[in-house]
Amino acid sequence: MTKTAEWYQGKAGRAEHLVYLNKEAKELEKLIQGDKTMIIRGQPAENHL
Repeated sequence: MTKTAEWYQGKAGRAEHLVYLNKEAKELEKLIQGDKTMIIRGQPAENHL
């Protein structure tokens, strides 16, 4: 079982996912500034099992 990080605050009823953000596209900055509200990623066909 994985231990939850000390800083983590879960929210009941919400899905939680780890995502990688694109530094060149400044995705983190856009999320923080409110220019973006979500990250949507598709899985490339070659990675499907």
